[in-house]
Amino acid sequence: MTIIGSSLSNLEVLKLYHAFFGPDWSPIEGEFLRLKVLFVQSDDLVQWGAEDIHFPNLLGLYLKSMIELEEIPLSIGDINTLHSIHLDDCSDSALNSAVEILKNQKDKGNESFQVYVHGKQVFLDSDEEQINVS
Repeated sequence: MTIIGSSLSNLEVLKLYHAFFGPDWSPIEGEFLRLKVLFVQSDDLVQWGAEDIHFPNLLGLYLKSMIELEEIPLSIGDINTLHSIHLDDCSDSALNSAVEILKNQKDKGNESFQVYVHGKQVFLDSDEEQINVS
């Protein structure tokens, strides 16, 4: 991914369809400073070594067919500009990570942050023990 990131530093939307060779992706700091929307579709990505510093201006994260993904890095939730995470056909562990990020955002008072699964919004119940999708 280094070649793409270094040559397209002004990129605002990036769509990656089965673009990984191997089970790991660790972006390099400074590659995607202006990226606002990231769409990743990969059925073999297992570990994603991303942090908030890799995508400092991200507004929306879209993950599709990430059936092997062990987790969405929790520091993605520390991106101040992030409004939403969208999951379609992703692993249970990716969903659990997204819900944890949602909980953290709600704890910080960010009521506008949203998580969607198959286009339906995820809601936390009052004691944050269960999720509801509607």
